[in-house]
Amino acid sequence: MNADLFAWLGENVLVISLSALRVSAAFVVLPLFTREGIPALVRNAMFVSLALISILIQPSADFESFDTATWLNLFAKEAFIGVVIGLFLGLFLWAFEAAGVVIDMQIGASFALYFDPIVGNEVTLFGSFLSRWANYLFLAAGGLLLLAGALIESFAIWPLVEPVTSLRMLSLNLFESEFSRFMHLTLRIAGPIMVVVFVIDMSMGLINRYAQQFNVFFLSMSMKALAAVLMLIVLLPFLVNVLISEIDTRTRSVQPYLESILLK
Repeated sequence: MNADLFAWLGENVLVISLSALRVSAAFVVLPLFTREGIPALVRNAMFVSLALISILIQPSADFESFDTATWLNLFAKEAFIGVVIGLFLGLFLWAFEAAGVVIDMQIGASFALYFDPIVGNEVTLFGSFLSRWANYLFLAAGGLLLLAGALIESFAIWPLVEPVTSLRMLSLNLFESEFSRFMHLTLRIAGPIMVVVFVIDMSMGLINRYAQQFNVFFLSMSMKALAAVLMLIVLLPFLVNVLISEIDTRTRSVQPYLESILLK
């Protein structure tokens, strides 16, 4: 039994790698599944498990007849599809970190950088908090199951053996709309705090106009940081609704989105 299993794995190692590439490319785009966020053994086991499941729904094909150019074409296609799925289901998570970075820039705390293993680079305080909070809530709301389901559906829509032909203009419009939604969501999250910070800056400017002995620079930084924290506490229920709404929207639109991108 074990000999037959290892023989099958040896014969299909390229097929398994091809399937795992789509899965890994989709997961790695999400901030939570970076190299530093999850141990490599756990992450790779998850990728291979989904890849093996997807192979079961693939049509039969003569992989031995594929030449090097065909394999390279298929690997490039799998990486592209994985990144597309990861962007569609994870771009709004990056919007939360971007909103936090904007808030830190407005309150003057952008110099307080530290290394965050979740995203794999240096981040600001509000950016790190909103990124972690959004990722954990995404997992608690069933986002991992949504991503796994989208990957399995993508293998049914565009099997492994289907090569890349061409992309339609509709695909470009979908990419543009997603990045537009990313910017809109970033401004929607950071907007209320930016307004409060602007009011504080304007008030400090008026105070400095008539009471120049005050050091309004250090005073305004403390006031803006305190106001940003209080506003964020008030906005947390709203941000929960925003995140749940984004997950619900993608749950209902993931199949039409995949069909628009992947169908020839």
